[in-house]
Amino acid sequence: MEHLSGKVAVITGAASGIGLAMANRFGAAGMRLMIADIEAGPLADAAAGLRSHGYDVSSNVCDVADASAVQALADATMEAYDGVHVVCNNAGVGTGGPDGRCGTGRMGMGAGGEPVGCDPRGAQLLAADACRW
Repeated sequence: MEHLSGKVAVITGAASGIGLAMANRFGAAGMRLMIADIEAGPLADAAAGLRSHGYDVSSNVCDVADASAVQALADATMEAYDGVHVVCNNAGVGTGGPDGRCGTGRMGMGAGGEPVGCDPRGAQLLAADACRW
């Protein structure tokens, strides 16, 4: 991962799993991070953990299926940093969220029989805003 130092990454679904792993990897490469998640507590814990490694981290609670929340994420990112170089549309898939629901997207079954869902609006909203960044 060359030429990433000083660049800005926006990562949704960053409080755990793949999103948090991306944040750790990008932070280790010297990127400045805007991490977002729908769950405030785990997001605060993730931000604190990343900062403990010396990474430049800002965070924003964001439901990517809510256009106004995505706009607030864009605004917070532009206020904190001078631009965006990488956008990781990681949120919006799975059985997470504060109430355990998958949202308004399509529902299906995972390999282990667990319900999973995907709300494609989240990725669309964030991608549309990223084009304006």
